[in-house]
Amino acid sequence: MSFFPIFLSVVFVLRNQENDIEKLLLDAAASIASQVSDYEFIVVDNASTDGSLAKLKTLCAENGQPNL
Repeated sequence: MSFFPIFLSVVFVLRNQENDIEKLLLDAAASIASQVSDYEFIVVDNASTDGSLAKLKTLCAENGQPNL
């Protein structure tokens, strides 16, 4: 048990992951939420040539996360 609040930042560097990004983020959130109460995901698009960035923007909008 921790005596101090824990804030976790997780960085993902992705390239051409349009089809996998949603599952990745949902699975990561499910795992992390059981361990810490406050966390953030930082997703870096590494010059994707598919629709990864558009998919990420859609996911953020759907989940009320305007910080993109």
